[in-house]
Amino acid sequence: MQMVNAAIAGLIASKQAGLMTLERFTDASYEVMIDKLVVAIQHIQQVDS
Repeated sequence: MQMVNAAIAGLIASKQAGLMTLERFTDASYEVMIDKLVVAIQHIQQVDS
């Protein structure tokens, strides 16, 4: 959960700082981030098994 919180906080901070330069809706950016976090968590679970 800490990784998800850090990722969301980083995304919000990047948006507020004007660093999000791709023309993509914020919801789409969150969706991409969550999808990638799920893939990373699944990979970690496979490696630890």
